[in-house]
Amino acid sequence: MSINIGAGETVPGAQFGDTTLPDWVIEPARRTVASNARNADDARELLAMLGLIQPSAHAKTRTCAGPCGRPLRGRHDDPDAHPGSVLSDNRHMCKTCARHVAPTKQDRPRACRGCGGAMRPNKASAKDWPGTKSHTGRGYCSGCYHKYPDGRTTKPTTFRMPDVCQGTCGRRLRPTKISEKEFPGTVGHFTSGMCRTCYRHTLKEAAA
Repeated sequence: MSINIGAGETVPGAQFGDTTLPDWVIEPARRTVASNARNADDARELLAMLGLIQPSAHAKTRTCAGPCGRPLRGRHDDPDAHPGSVLSDNRHMCKTCARHVAPTKQDRPRACRGCGGAMRPNKASAKDWPGTKSHTGRGYCSGCYHKYPDGRTTKPTTFRMPDVCQGTCGRRLRPTKISEKEFPGTVGHFTSGMCRTCYRHTLKEAAA
């Protein structure tokens, strides 16, 4: 009797009459294998572990799908039992071939959340992705990432210095680090729309 796996896929040689186990053990094992096996190879391994088939008679050696073509072994397989084999990756290749041959997950450039420009994958060369920008983080390119450090998609509002001091003096303000010779009759802007004297006076009133 064969075991049906998935849509019509069968495991040849899975004969349950060859075992000495009772039927009340074989039938639950058959249902467990049929429900947990993803393909025929998984079913063979499970059946061999349960002792329902001979491992040597139905074992299938997997080979790397990359250029090396070397035999593969699983993570829990004994290296001494599989001489000349290499560890398998998730893409039916060894780790070396999967790292150098397997295509990148991103096959087209992403759009920056800030400027909308095309971004290439991380650690990708600009020669392989012409006309793109490097991706820094949070969906932003290197130029927009510093403009939107908190992940906002809109530009932050810039502070506009008022014309006159918002404190008690009411004098005209000049930009920071600008000499009074260039703007005579003005006072330098300190912070919060006030000059240094009015700002310190405000702090003293708040502390009192």
